[in-house]
Order: sequence, then structure tokens, then C-alpha cells
Amino acid sequence: MDIPTDRSEYLPGFPFKATRAILVVLGLCLLVYSVPVTGTFDQVDPVTRSTSVPLEYTTTGGETEYGTFDIQITTPTTGVATNGSVRIRMQTGWGNPYANTESPPRAPLEVAVIAAPTSWRPERAAREGTVLFANTSTYEQGEYATFERVLHLPASIAPKGVGPTEATLYYYAASNAGTNRFEILRTYTVYRPFWERPRAWGLLAAIVLLGATLPTFNQSVRNRLAEPVQRYADRQWRQDLLSKAQRLDDKFDTETTASAGSPVEQAIQAAPRENLQDWSQRLEQFAVLDQTLSRLPFEELPVARTKVRSLAAQTWSDNDPATASDLNDVLTGIDIGFEVRIRGQSYDGAKLLDQTLADFPSSEDDQLEQAAAEINRFEDARATVEQWSQPSSSPADSAKSKLAVRVDSQVVEPTAIWERLDTILTEGTLDQFCEQAKAVEDFAAKTEPLRSNSGSSHPLSAGQAQDTTIEDACNAVREGDLDAIEKAMVKAEAWVAEQEVAQMFATTDLSHSSIDPTDVQNRVDQARATNDYTRIKSIRDEVMAQLDSTWQPSDLLSLTPTQFEEVLGQLYQKNGYDVQVTQQSGDRGIDAIARNGRRTIAIQAKRYDPNGAGNVSGPEVRNAIGATVQEGADVCVVATSSGFTQDARRAAMETKGVEVQLLSGRDVIEKLSKSQIPNPT
Repeated sequence: MDIPTDRSEYLPGFPFKATRAILVVLGLCLLVYSVPVTGTFDQVDPVTRSTSVPLEYTTTGGETEYGTFDIQITTPTTGVATNGSVRIRMQTGWGNPYANTESPPRAPLEVAVIAAPTSWRPERAAREGTVLFANTSTYEQGEYATFERVLHLPASIAPKGVGPTEATLYYYAASNAGTNRFEILRTYTVYRPFWERPRAWGLLAAIVLLGATLPTFNQSVRNRLAEPVQRYADRQWRQDLLSKAQRLDDKFDTETTASAGSPVEQAIQAAPRENLQDWSQRLEQFAVLDQTLSRLPFEELPVARTKVRSLAAQTWSDNDPATASDLNDVLTGIDIGFEVRIRGQSYDGAKLLDQTLADFPSSEDDQLEQAAAEINRFEDARATVEQWSQPSSSPADSAKSKLAVRVDSQVVEPTAIWERLDTILTEGTLDQFCEQAKAVEDFAAKTEPLRSNSGSSHPLSAGQAQDTTIEDACNAVREGDLDAIEKAMVKAEAWVAEQEVAQMFATTDLSHSSIDPTDVQNRVDQARATNDYTRIKSIRDEVMAQLDSTWQPSDLLSLTPTQFEEVLGQLYQKNGYDVQVTQQSGDRGIDAIARNGRRTIAIQAKRYDPNGAGNVSGPEVRNAIGATVQEGADVCVVATSSGFTQDARRAAMETKGVEVQLLSGRDVIEKLSKSQIPNPT
């Protein structure tokens, strides 16, 4: 039965974080798109533009005369309007009134007002600008006309950002004399309503997106936003749990009321939201019990179906998941059976549980809990015993069990353990069986180094022990005597430790070491006499640690020149000096300077192979002495891995004012060993 176990199963798999990131990026892009706008400026004073245009006319006598049109255009203070419109006043006319009113001269005039973005050049404005006002009239001499118009700026020069933009008005005038004027009238600040500005909508969208998403980075805000969704999910979860409970009511034949339902349903209905997961786990436990009851072949089991189902129904009615778990464990154990197989032989383990199952099924909680615990103990013990009684994974040892161990060339079986198990499974008790399973587990853990498939190279497995120790170990394994086995393993390890100490003494030059072989052997003999085999291994470890700091002549040759300088520096540091290793270039022949507040020592290191470059010569010693004097040091030390020529020793003896110390390879080895300077190689 599918029981929902978590609220998350009801929450939509919505990629919240990814969507939030996308919305934030989109909001920022809209903000960047919307913010850049054209700067504004104010013009509130009236502006008047006056101009004149030449004209020609014909007199009554048929002669051609010339005059001038006067044009005056005024934009009042109301010329800046928030709806993108401006108001202008234009006055046009020419000359004085004609004295003869019968046939006054006449002349045509064309005027226009054109709008264009301020960024356009006048030539483009004249060619592509928008005509806001145009008039062509014929004027008599002395006639004047006045026009007042409200001009609406075209959408083509409307603001493209949040704020205003600029537009320029031009006036155009042309007469019959072939002369025209195209000049700037005024530059205006243009505003448009909010709904006519695309970038303003972009800014609004950016504010909405960022205002909705940025607060969700706060955990408390997210919790408040998630609360309605979680309440909805919990309602669905509770409904599904009630449906599962109704199905289990039918399975366990529980009596219910049409209005309130079973006690379990009532409890689920009244449970707080935070307890729904606990109820989910409870229903899951009862669902597992129901599956076990449906699967069991009761006709083949020593329990009655009616009594078991009655106990299960009572457990369901009492809403007791712990008892349901115990009942399920008991039934599962009965269903699996209690057969125990050890090394190909089958035993009936049910005899060990006769007393436990005598009163089953019982409605007493403590008896059922005890029965489940006993069956679980039996199953754990059976698993341990059967695991280690299986054949060895090694093809050569397949006739032996996994519990068998290797001693020298033999694979020894702990026969006494198997014999005790045979007796217990025949006539013993459950407690004895569990104790023996624990003994098998302990034996397997402590003898793991001797097992052939452990990859161990224990001395006892490799036969690196005295014959008596090997024989004692074989007998201890057969008897399953862990104390005796552990003692044999320690004796074998101690015997190997003795051999290693003897080998180290035979192959190591101890002339520069403080180790006394006779003293070491006496300590080993004393530990063996008192059966303190662990002490023998400790003595071996002490000797190895001392030998690690004991230098051999060949050790110096394994060092690089730089390493040779470093170990010399460590030698003087160990003796209380502050050592400074000089640079490789420009050191004037000195490799290190050692100071202790009272004296200064200049150290020259010569790492030579005795079979190669040979000994340090006299000129080299003299150069080192000269470098020491230049350094202002008190002592000149020339240390080498080989030796010194007679001339070198003579140069050291003849030097005055500076103490000269020549350290041959043997001198260096002795000092390094005495100070226990580790070998870097």
C-alpha cells in the first residue's frame, strides 16, 4: 500500500530558484533599458521671432515694384504643455494701406511651421520634418493677418524614455520674389502621457518584477509565501491518509460510524499538521502488517489465522504501531522458518523458541514484544553463524569454512566451535545459541590477521615462528581458545622482532651509535624469560628508532650538495646556534653562518665522493678561511663527506687569528649520529 510519507510529495516540482534568478535578470534588463533618458531644461519666457521676406507687385501703370512681407511669430509662456502640444501666434502682412482703394497691389505669401527632433540638422528637418501648420494667402498692400494655433507635436518625436525629450520648431516663409526663409523658431521640452511611453512601461515592469522577487531572498519572506502552498499540500496529505486509513479499516474489519469514521480516522482528522508525518509512518507500519497477513500460508504454520487476524485488528483499533511492528516481526520469523545450516548440516532452530512461541498469539503486549525480541535475537545469531560456516572463498581452501585460519602451511578449522554449536542446536537454549554466535563473531575478529583471504602477512601465518609456537597455535585454533591464540600471535611477532634486531646488528656500523648490542640482548633475554613478548617488540622499535638517527658513511653520499648543507645547519641548530643558510650566488665561499651570541661560525660544505673528486685541497681551505675573515666570523668550519689533503691540514694549522675546524666524513657522521639528526633520504 502506497503511503505518502512527506509533504514534498504534494508540492509541485517547480524550479523556484532558477525562475527567481531569471525574473531578477529580466527585471534588471528592463531597468537598464528604461532608465537612460534625455535631460530636460526649462524655457518659460515668451519668445518672438520677426523676419521679412522680399516681394514684388505690379503697379496700376504696369510697372513692377518691390516690397517686404513682415512676419512675427510669438510663443507665449504656455507654449510648454504636458500633452505634447504648443500654442503659437503669427502675424503677417506688408506695407502701408494703399491710398487708392479701387485697385490696391496684391502679393502672395506662403508660411509654415515644421517640427523635428532637436538632434536633426536643419537640412534634414526641412526635408523630413513634420508640417504642423501651413498657410498660403494673397495679401493686399497694407493688409495684415493674425493666426493663433495649437500645434500638436507628432508621435515620431515623442519621448522614448521615462522623462521628456526635446523637439525644435522651424518656420518657413516664401514669397513670389523667389526668396524664402527656414529658421529655428524655438526648442521645446516635450512631455507625453505615461501610457504613450514604452520605456516607462519597462520601468514599471522592472519595479514589479524586482519588487516581487528580491524580497524572496529573505528566509522569513519565503516562509510566509510558502505557508499557503504548504497548507494546501497538508490538506491533500491528510485526505490521502484518511483514504489509506479507510482501506485499512476494511482490511482489519474495523467497525466505523458513517459520520465520524473509525477511531484512527478521527485521530488523523484531529491531528495537527506537524504530526501528519508521524501518522504516515504509523499507517505504513500497519500496511506492512497487512501485507504479511495476506502473504502467510496459515494452513502450513503452527498458528491460527483467526486468532492472528483478531490480534492484528485489535492492534489497529488501539492505534498501537509498536505492537503491530512486534506482531509483524513474529509472523515474518514464523514464515521464514527457523532452520539453521552449518557446514552442510541442517538443524531445526524452532526448538530454541518453543517456550517463546508457546503462548503466541497473545494479546499481552509484553509477551508479544518479548516474542519479537527473541525471534530477532535468533535471526541475528543465525545470520552470524551461517555466514562464517560457509566454505572459504579461496579455491584451495574450499573444504574449510570462512572461520578457518592459516598457521604456517596449514589451514586449521576451529572444530570445537562447530561441535559446541551442534550440541546447542540439539539440546541447548536460545541464550546459549546467541552466546555461541557472539563467540564466533569474536573469534573471526581476533583471528582476522591469520585468515588466508585477509591479505595479512602475519608471522604466524607465514611460519615465521618457533615450532612449539606453531603447534600451540594450531591446538588453540582447534579448541577455539582466543587467549591462547593471541598469546601465540604475540610470541611469533616477538620472535620476528628478535630476528630483525640481530639482522640490524649484523649489517649496521654501530661505531657512531650509542647502542650497546650486549645490553639490548640482555634486555631481550630477560623479557623472554618473563614471557613479556610485547616488551621484545618495544625493544625492537627502540633500536630501530636509534638506528634511524645513526649515520653510515654511505649516507653522506646519498645527499645532494644542498641537503648536505642543510643537515650541517641542523647539526649546529641542535647545539644552540641560530643558523642562516646563505644564497647560492654571491656567498663568497660560505654556505652557512651559525651564531649563538658569543661566537660566529662560518661553515663551508664540501660534499665530495671519496672515489670521485677526492679530498679537499689546501687552496680550498685557504679560500674558506679568507671568506671567513671577510664575513667577520670567529671560527671557520670546513666540512666534507670525504677527507683532507696534507696541504689542507697544514693550511688550517698555520692560520692565525681565526680558529679553523676541519670535519672529515667520519667526523660529520659521528656528530650527526650523536645529535640524532634525521637522514632526509
